Amino acid sequence: MLRWGVWPQAQPVFLSFWLYRFEINVRSSAVLGLIGVGGIGDMLTSYTQYREWSTVGMLLIVVIVVTMAIDAASGALRRRIMEGPRAR
Repeated sequence: MLRWGVWPQAQPVFLSFWLYRFEINVRSSAVLGLIGVGGIGDMLTSYTQYREWSTVGMLLIVVIVVTMAIDAASGALRRRIMEGPRAR
């Protein structure tokens, strides 16, 4: 009953929410690293301490571009999931 009755109705909402949470996790990973958790934010902190501004600038550009790409892809996928397949 769950497989054929409930899941088809819940699947679009579940997948859309999962993509949205993934997007939020990617954004927050840089911020968490700045306070000492690790990851890309930790790299930003250490390169800032050593005053390697070219590396810091490149890391910031990479974080912004990756975040924007994930945001665009996630938004398009969520829209496609919620609207369903297009009629031809």
